Amino acid sequence: MHSIIYKWERYSMQMKPVVISELFPVQPQAIPELLAYELQTADEELAAIGGKLPYRLKKAFSGRWAWSTPYIVTDTPVEDIQAFVETLRNDPSEAFASLLALQPVPGWQPTPQAQADFAARALWPELRDDVDAALARFAHNLNRTLVTRECEVRGWTIWGQPALSISIRSRLQTIYDLQSYLKNVDSADAILHFMVADRASTMQGTVMDIVGPVAEHRERLLAFKPKERSKRFIEQAADDEIVVRIYTHRRTYDYVARALRILARPADYERLGIDPEQAEAALRLTPAGSSTMLEEVVRIGRKRGLLGPAYSSQRHSASFLDTADLHFTPTVRVGQNHTCEVSALQEQIQQYGVYKHASLKKPVAIGVLNALPDSPYRKFLEKLHQTLRLYRVPARYNGVASLQTFSRKSLEEALHYLHERGADLILALLPDEPGREAEQWGLADLFTALTIALGVSGQIVHQATLTHGENAIALSILNKLGGTPHALGTPLSYTDMVVGFDVARPTSKQPDDEIPMTAISRIFRNTGEFLRYELCSIKGEETIPDAIQALFPATLFQGKRVVIHRDGPFRGNEKQALQAWGAHIQAQFLSVEILRTGIPHLYGVELSADELSADRQAQAIHPSAGCALKLDEQQALLVTAQPSAQEAPVEPLHIRTEPPLSIEQALHSVLSFTLLHADVQTRSRFPVTIHYSDIFASLLLRGIKPVQKQEAFPF
Repeated sequence: MHSIIYKWERYSMQMKPVVISELFPVQPQAIPELLAYELQTADEELAAIGGKLPYRLKKAFSGRWAWSTPYIVTDTPVEDIQAFVETLRNDPSEAFASLLALQPVPGWQPTPQAQADFAARALWPELRDDVDAALARFAHNLNRTLVTRECEVRGWTIWGQPALSISIRSRLQTIYDLQSYLKNVDSADAILHFMVADRASTMQGTVMDIVGPVAEHRERLLAFKPKERSKRFIEQAADDEIVVRIYTHRRTYDYVARALRILARPADYERLGIDPEQAEAALRLTPAGSSTMLEEVVRIGRKRGLLGPAYSSQRHSASFLDTADLHFTPTVRVGQNHTCEVSALQEQIQQYGVYKHASLKKPVAIGVLNALPDSPYRKFLEKLHQTLRLYRVPARYNGVASLQTFSRKSLEEALHYLHERGADLILALLPDEPGREAEQWGLADLFTALTIALGVSGQIVHQATLTHGENAIALSILNKLGGTPHALGTPLSYTDMVVGFDVARPTSKQPDDEIPMTAISRIFRNTGEFLRYELCSIKGEETIPDAIQALFPATLFQGKRVVIHRDGPFRGNEKQALQAWGAHIQAQFLSVEILRTGIPHLYGVELSADELSADRQAQAIHPSAGCALKLDEQQALLVTAQPSAQEAPVEPLHIRTEPPLSIEQALHSVLSFTLLHADVQTRSRFPVTIHYSDIFASLLLRGIKPVQKQEAFPF
């Protein structure tokens, strides 16, 4: 780590690591006097319009403009802004047709979040050229691709003060723009589902549709009054070049193909001719590598007077928590009521048995789907059978279906064959896959979808697991059959139950009565024992209260204290419906929002006494699981697990709660339920309450649901 960012001070010789963050206070003198304009629209798409307005306002009136929900914030007063609104409403693009007015907000005082958003969206872009030039020095070529480093900046509020998070990300860009790639393929459909980046801005999205030839859309695209470079792309495109539709952040945009550069994702490596191992190695950023790049970027922000020193446990010790502060110990309970450290779980289960055996009336019939014909799979099946017997799961293999071609048709035929033979569970032996994308499924995703649709349990075994993974797979199978490998060492004292909650909403804008939404709850006791899941279809936002009542039945929840792990933020009227139903059944619903993406990293630094005396530079290490940065009394960043690759950075979760649940209790509940994965070696950073909920939501939105809407086994 480098002193320009963190200005290390000597700390005590007791070898307690220093924890540092990618969060930086915004210097008060950098924020000008601000005023706000309130949007009035004919519909509820405030954010969609608010996000587009600052560019138009800056172009019309100069100055600085930024969207900070629910206001447009600026340092530039405008006398007759309504005339500008009328011009926008009549814009041929129709992007602002629902905008009715922009009204000044008298007496408005900027909140810390508004100041942070203004710094991130209006002040930081003024540094972009310098930042891009600094990061360009860390880019390098890899065959037909370019490994680039990008800077992500976001506004935060920390203890009532504005702050910016600055994170370095890697991207793998091809040498192709989208139009050039089309010259090498037979059909324009070959570009569908590619991730692309706007060559004239920071926008990134996914190609969802071919709109048509440029000749038919040029005039319409120019009517949007694009930025100068984007305008040149439109003007220079030949009539027979194509226009594509890009999806990003719940919105769609049309682009000429030449204006977009292809980003290479793991699922696209094969069709782009990229070696997966080389790509993953090039993209990976070590903590030390990230800090070196971050130093260059932060130096620019410090020089311009925008940033202060990073938040660290030395400068802000009261804001940094560890497991002792949270009263958290990573202990679990196995057979014979024995408790142990989770690190010794496998050995202790083998000695004392599992916490609860599955109640099976007959041996489990296991069908085997084999997509690895040349692997030593028979030896693995023998070891798995022995391990299942050790955990009192009588099992028999009742058929093997070999998968010769990796197509949906062949997979469906193989699964139906095994299902018709009476398989209670289908074990899929699959090749290792480099990655999974939401828009482009791999073989494992398709297997999961088809087994759910068939109403049969599925268990995936990747090739890398065949030589050593029989114990983890056996415990996972036990869990899916209703057994419990282990529970929490100590029940949670501040709640009776813990529920994972999510609502799968479509990404496209549709009328309320057409929204195919599904709500799901995963219900656990405070001991960590799984009770059941509940599914409920929702016809529209107005029926959310009915869904809440179905997912949280009074017979189970009346009079109970319930911690609810929401995957992502509560949306719409979800929280209000929960509180109303809780009051009706005299239950106390305690909300915990778990946010996954856009979270700044935390790093640890540790030096021995000898290294301190030698004035050695600190080296970044991983902070321990349970380390947290408290942003205020209701939110924190939490490290729940170490990354699987030692050189990869730690990815914290953003946890938010509200009284009467304390942030320490919210963090404790999340940490506790990360201990409950059947295979503790998965190192998942998510609690079991929301684990894989993003994947399950994508299945629900495709109409793929479990046969049973209520079940005492994990789906």
